[in-house]
Amino acid sequence: MLARLAPMAWGSLTMPLRELLRMEAERRRAIRAFTAGGGLELTGGPKQQEWFMNRIREAMLRSRSFEALMNEIRNDSAHPIKVGLSNKAPDVFVDGFYSNLTLGSQELDLDDLNHLPTDPLPDHPNAITRGEVLAHAMAEARQGALGIEGDRGEYEAAHDKAIDAQNAYRDDLGQKGHRRHHPDDGGFNAAGNFEMRYDNGYSEIWVKGDAPRSIDKVVRSSPTQTGSSYDAADDLKKSMEGTR
Repeated sequence: MLARLAPMAWGSLTMPLRELLRMEAERRRAIRAFTAGGGLELTGGPKQQEWFMNRIREAMLRSRSFEALMNEIRNDSAHPIKVGLSNKAPDVFVDGFYSNLTLGSQELDLDDLNHLPTDPLPDHPNAITRGEVLAHAMAEARQGALGIEGDRGEYEAAHDKAIDAQNAYRDDLGQKGHRRHHPDDGGFNAAGNFEMRYDNGYSEIWVKGDAPRSIDKVVRSSPTQTGSSYDAADDLKKSMEGTR
């Protein structure tokens, strides 16, 4: 966009556009400065926390709904969420909501998150991204911290809110398809792999590897496509380098 405006002198720009650019620059500065604290409590090693916060800021830049959620969490120290970070944890598959232990707690396996792309894939524009999963996990923990029960109990109420958050994230990215609510949202299939279903026919299966409860590959399919797997190696390398 700026390249197209290059021949125009900045002084001739209308004030509304200049104000929009200023506000967007301030928004990006605020996101880059976003840290844990307040209502966002982390446990895990320094490198794990650094990696996690970089991914949080990445997702906030892409999604205004997720940005609003994270600011809401950070600013509400009366209802903190507790996020435990690990790699290849034997008892965590991607994320875990433990309402029977501590409401508002969430466990995240960073190795599993690394198997998901930062942005939708060219050949799978409806693919589940890492930010979508973070939106789900953070909204689920937030609902648990608030302690609001639905008709089906604490977990179901939090899970439904989490699905709403991940669908809002998809909308922000311009993706098609919303994840269905329970009991049509998916779950572990007969092979023991995790499947998620969307209302446009898209589905995604996270296949477990040899390591306990860890993603080995991702199989994506839609009504017009056969399933294909995503090799996370290149995206993992870029993610760890902080280039995506």
